[in-house]
Amino acid sequence: MSTENWGLAGHEWAVAALRRAIANDHVPHALLFVGPPGVGKRTLARTFARALECTAADPASRPCGACRPCVQIPANNYPDVRVIETERAAGTTRVDRRDISIDQIRTLQHQVSLKPYEGRWVIAVIADAHEMSDAASNCLLKTLEEPQAHAVLILTAPDVGQLLPTIVSRCQVFPLRPLPLDLAEAALVERFSVAPDQAVVLAHLSGGRIGWAVRAVSDENVLTHRRQRLDMLLRLTSASRGQRLAQAAALSEDYGKGVDAREGVHETLDLWATWWRDLLLIQEGCAGQVTNADRVDELRSAAASHSSSEAVRVLAEIIAARDHLDRNVNPRLAIEVMLLSLPHA
Repeated sequence: MSTENWGLAGHEWAVAALRRAIANDHVPHALLFVGPPGVGKRTLARTFARALECTAADPASRPCGACRPCVQIPANNYPDVRVIETERAAGTTRVDRRDISIDQIRTLQHQVSLKPYEGRWVIAVIADAHEMSDAASNCLLKTLEEPQAHAVLILTAPDVGQLLPTIVSRCQVFPLRPLPLDLAEAALVERFSVAPDQAVVLAHLSGGRIGWAVRAVSDENVLTHRRQRLDMLLRLTSASRGQRLAQAAALSEDYGKGVDAREGVHETLDLWATWWRDLLLIQEGCAGQVTNADRVDELRSAAASHSSSEAVRVLAEIIAARDHLDRNVNPRLAIEVMLLSLPHA
């Protein structure tokens, strides 16, 4: 496993900084990896945990990939590394927005107060730390304010703005960015054995987020849901006003079914925004930069049917609807206004 970049695709600067911290014995007691979903935050967190606990004699060769910690940490079987996640069981839907509970954080506090059972450190990874309840966040703050010398906390979140500023200020922040598309294509082909043609499409669809692209390879539902959402948009451009209002009612009903359903509506609007952005790129002769690379023919047809001013207006309406939903505006009203603004094909 000994590679210059820990076997990861991208994030070279972050890996280099973490390697220096280990080599110089100046490991931060708390780290925060931030970036969009699928960019590789959890993968980096687990790999850093392996490097910290690896038993290889040469620090430069850690993680070796063969010792007991390197094998057990990815399987969640190593006694000194704990991963804290939302409490929902697999396959259930979330109702609460923030459901990493205070009890989970209290358990973590007890665990990190104990000496390592086997390794050099006690490591806690709090995945999606922005999902902590307010009580859990305040409870964690006490641990960050009085760190244990043998403990390392690794938090992941989409953005620092979704965490308490007092938590962020006590962590070393690593902002992770998507890969350039050509590097993402190469990584998909070389590391994950994706066919070159498919790698090109997935790199564009993911925007360079390798984690998302790999999930799309292994889970056909990812691309199926995306296709269905784009098909819905295309149907709506030729739908009547009554049909658009009916679709707005259906989406707003979904929006009221819990956090998972709300995130699905947000993802739909975000995807629709990429479509209208792509349409503008086509009109400006920049087809090579489109996100929805597998539907270029449909984009060209749409670009011929709509003016650039229409595309700009609709894109603004979608962004406004997204913002209104984040501000708890009536979801049916926000979605109705946005759908009624769609130009007719």
